[in-house]
Amino acid sequence: YSVALIAQFVLPDVVVSSDLVDFGRVVLGQRKRITVQLKNVKKVDVEWSYREPLNRFGKKLPPAEIVFNLHAAQQAQSGVLKPGERVWVEISFTPNAAKSFQQVIALRLKDNSQKKTIVVKGQGDALMAAVAP
Repeated sequence: YSVALIAQFVLPDVVVSSDLVDFGRVVLGQRKRITVQLKNVKKVDVEWSYREPLNRFGKKLPPAEIVFNLHAAQQAQSGVLKPGERVWVEISFTPNAAKSFQQVIALRLKDNSQKKTIVVKGQGDALMAAVAP
């Protein structure tokens, strides 16, 4: 006897409303937030997660060194989306120097070796006061 098995394999994935987020100019010590949407367009649940960047020793960075960060509803950095479900995630930019910043935020998707990436960039600006006689 021969048994033929036929299956449709669906790789979990999300669609990001914007894969490039430009914060523009932000004053040092201030925080700017931009919200993007993650949507599950597949017919299977997708489990996603974000881990904050680590230093070269694998330890968490101090808050003052985290320039870009990502948070979803209730300040979670992970979740499960059912088919057709969407979640709004907030990306924040808090410059710590008067210079340009650019980083790639990678979202991990369970059972998918490809990471979903969002390029984030911004410019830190210092306030300057000039006094003339």
